[in-house]
Amino acid sequence: MRKIARAGALVVTGFLGLVLAASVWLILSKFWLKQEIPSVLGHSPVYVLSGSMEPAFSAGDMIIIHPRSQYEPGDVVTFYSEGELVTHRITAESLEGFTVKGDANNVQDEDLVRPSDIVGKQVLVLPRIGSIALFFRTGKGMIFLSAVVLLALLQSARGQPGKPSGSRRRD
Repeated sequence: MRKIARAGALVVTGFLGLVLAASVWLILSKFWLKQEIPSVLGHSPVYVLSGSMEPAFSAGDMIIIHPRSQYEPGDVVTFYSEGELVTHRITAESLEGFTVKGDANNVQDEDLVRPSDIVGKQVLVLPRIGSIALFFRTGKGMIFLSAVVLLALLQSARGQPGKPSGSRRRD
């Protein structure tokens, strides 16, 4: 039973370590490398702030986008609109650009979207992860995540063979 608990702790520690590493990389990419939308291997996380695309995804979700060379009607794309990132579905294409609309909206967006304004196409939806990820990008969130990873590492190192473990009984 202890081996299963230890294996579970290692899996959780590894996962949290990856989340911490990705969070640090995304923060450094934005501020150190001056990437407006940081990415890992070309994939960028985008946090959903409204319900305009329900039921495809909701506020608080995270979507992963990836740039494409071409986009077509039906694609869910993230683009710049008046300096803000927006994610909507392409409904039509013309020589001037794309017509887009949020799935939950009654009308199409007024402005056409030029291909050069598109940042990427949605490739993955992670429900509710956006709210959590946004917390981990704050100072308090980074401290919390670092503390959890450190505690998990200390706990897993405590029970490894060959290391003193205090008053541990044998099974």
